[in-house]
Amino acid sequence: VFYEDNTVKSIFSLPIGSLTAYTTYVKTILPSKKEEKLIAEAIREAAVDLPKERPEIICGVGGSIRAAVKIYNELFEDTLPAGRVELKKLQTLLKIPQDTLAKAILKVSPERIHTFIPGLILLCTVSEMWDITKISVSTSGVKEGYLAARLQERGVL
Repeated sequence: VFYEDNTVKSIFSLPIGSLTAYTTYVKTILPSKKEEKLIAEAIREAAVDLPKERPEIICGVGGSIRAAVKIYNELFEDTLPAGRVELKKLQTLLKIPQDTLAKAILKVSPERIHTFIPGLILLCTVSEMWDITKISVSTSGVKEGYLAARLQERGVL
């Protein structure tokens, strides 16, 4: 989601997500450095048709971005705000030893052990392509938004 002046400017979805990246490029549980590079290349190729203008802010919608904030906070005993996050802080997660990162993933979000790193690569690659420094983190995902919209249509909410 691209924002300008606190207004949604455009919404785009890539045909590659963390699970697709994992199943396509990773042979074991965690990606090797070579596999990480392949994932980043695939993301750049998938994003080639997205607008070239630089948005002020992008919004991360989904479990990967929320897990990244939680894992960062766990590893660095920090409290990143739930709203906007500096990309450079999340990029540090890709630079720490994988065994340290894996332990934090298993503690905080074990169901994401195989998709976390591909998701983080996706986030960092897209952000670097547009020189984004801050990311707005959605507190709910697409599924929750879809469910809320359907419940509102039926008058439940």
